[in-house]
Amino acid sequence: MIERLMDMERSYGEPEYGRLSQQITQLRRTLERQLDQEGLADLERLSDGYIRQGGILLHSGFTEGFCCAVELIQKHG
Repeated sequence: MIERLMDMERSYGEPEYGRLSQQITQLRRTLERQLDQEGLADLERLSDGYIRQGGILLHSGFTEGFCCAVELIQKHG
C-alpha cells in the first residue's frame, strides 16, 4: 500500500480525468472564440474560481486522510 501511494508515476483518476480535461479544454477554446473581452474576463474568473475550489477540496481531503492515517498508527502502532 505504501509503495503504491509513493509511486510518483501513478496517474490517479485516469482515464476519466484525462477525458474530462480534454472536454474542458475543447469547451474553453470554443467559448474563447465566441466571447468578447468582458466575457473572456468572466470566463477567466470562473476558471480561477473552479481551480481554487478544487485546490481547497484536495488540501482538505489530503489533510483529513493524513490525520486519519496518523490516528490509526497511534491506535494500532
